[in-house]
Amino acid sequence: MSLATTLTLLAPFLLACTSFPTEAEVTEWPWTDSWFDKQQIKLGPADADNARQVLVLSDDGPRAVCDDLWTDKSALALCKMEGFQYGRRTSVRSDVDFAYSSVECYEQYDYVDLSTYQKPLFVIANAQCSYTPYSAATLPCSPSQAAAVFCYDDPWYNVFHNVQLSADSRHFSIKFLMSFVKLGQFYSALSADPLASVPGVAQYSAEACGNEVKLSLEESLRENAFFLRGEFDENCDECLSIMLEGETLFNNICVNADV
Repeated sequence: MSLATTLTLLAPFLLACTSFPTEAEVTEWPWTDSWFDKQQIKLGPADADNARQVLVLSDDGPRAVCDDLWTDKSALALCKMEGFQYGRRTSVRSDVDFAYSSVECYEQYDYVDLSTYQKPLFVIANAQCSYTPYSAATLPCSPSQAAAVFCYDDPWYNVFHNVQLSADSRHFSIKFLMSFVKLGQFYSALSADPLASVPGVAQYSAEACGNEVKLSLEESLRENAFFLRGEFDENCDECLSIMLEGETLFNNICVNADV
């Protein structure tokens, strides 16, 4: 399965003002704008591990969220806001100042007893969150303690990236990196992790002009990369595609092509 293009989506969230809605109104989503001052929150771009930092947008630019009380449940609520099925918490290093601490998020169906819940609330699409301004937090956060998330739809899959194709009139070579993704986090397929599931050459196939194209697969620990190589049929001028377990992996591999 290919990796879905990483998107940076902005979603509105609303800060509570002076009073709380009733329990009945909690079930009516979204809450009306008259209750809140509009702000914005977003998940930053994915880093090398596929973690996305939780950022609050302000007039002074993006601000970070301290990871105190940051939970998998909160991460799940924000990931679902962005269209993913699952999410879990992590922490990353932040290059911007903190705006909030002790952020706790709940999905729409979670019950919050507003009669005893005294912290301000804000609404993020179908999630509601409480927070403490960082200036009022009792414990400081270091730059490496910024709240972040791993968002994902499938618990386990391989990702092919940094693909480079070179070809002359007879031969082609495809260099690529491969990662395996577990619960949203990237791991190198060439790592010593025993969980790494690396497809063997027998799982790849290629065909042109109705004939099978023989492939070879090499691993380079020095470059942390894979090389898939083969030869063009000199009697065939069709571009070929390479399949992995029956699904197209690389398209339009043609004579004298370099990508």
